[in-house]
Amino acid sequence: MGRFSNTCNLLKAAKQVLFEDKRLLALPVLSAASCIVVIATPFVCVAPFRDAIERSAPADSSFVLASLFFFLFVMYYLVVLTGVFFNAVLIICADGHLRKEKVALRDAFTAAFARLPALAGWTLIYYSIGFIIRIVEEKSQGLAGYFTSVIGAAFTVSVFLIVPVIVLEKTGPVVSLKRSGELFLKTWGEEIISDLGFTIIWIVTGCLLVISAGFWGAADRGAAGGWAYGAGLITAAAGIAGILVTISLLAVFKTVLYRFACYDEVPGSYTQEQLSQAVRKR
Repeated sequence: MGRFSNTCNLLKAAKQVLFEDKRLLALPVLSAASCIVVIATPFVCVAPFRDAIERSAPADSSFVLASLFFFLFVMYYLVVLTGVFFNAVLIICADGHLRKEKVALRDAFTAAFARLPALAGWTLIYYSIGFIIRIVEEKSQGLAGYFTSVIGAAFTVSVFLIVPVIVLEKTGPVVSLKRSGELFLKTWGEEIISDLGFTIIWIVTGCLLVISAGFWGAADRGAAGGWAYGAGLITAAAGIAGILVTISLLAVFKTVLYRFACYDEVPGSYTQEQLSQAVRKR
């Protein structure tokens, strides 16, 4: 329970930072809106020419499937890149706040745009490696599948601080990947104690979305009255708000740990005792 209690303390401190700089709470909302725009744009542009495209499409189904796969790949990549970009903006703002220097949103977006090529390269590397690991894991059985899962988990943990490294140290994706691994080995040791707290929050917010879907389903089937629609809307709003706040909390948390790893300093609302419990040095 000591580890869980410490994680709660870290989250409370991160919450304090967020409410001291409320702009950070708006960035996940802007990120979600931008992702929706990215997804909707090609459909809106293609819609007027849908009939012409269907008439001119080749009969070869393999070509259609390949085109669809490529389209989905590009769309997913752009959505992930959008999320990474806004996460970088949030980290830049959080870093300034933790250094007691308020960074204007315009300056934060400018700095993130300057790092966009590196962020795009990292997103492609991460997406590609994750895709390969997932395919190998699905085709592997027994010990091989378990070993692949361990590799995937190790890779995910080793790149935990890579976005702060890219935007704050201004390095490329390959150098940042190595640097992130070094920081992890230096400051986190074998396990991320605080990961449990964030995992629980993700589970709770996900459950709220599932519950909201259950309310709406019951209302549609006539098993519940009109109140179910309202209850579903409330729980869905709570789940979405929880996701957005958690994204902000996680970005602040990463920024704090990055500064502690690099400069051995305790910025913002975090105490030395909290960080020494959350970070196990070798």
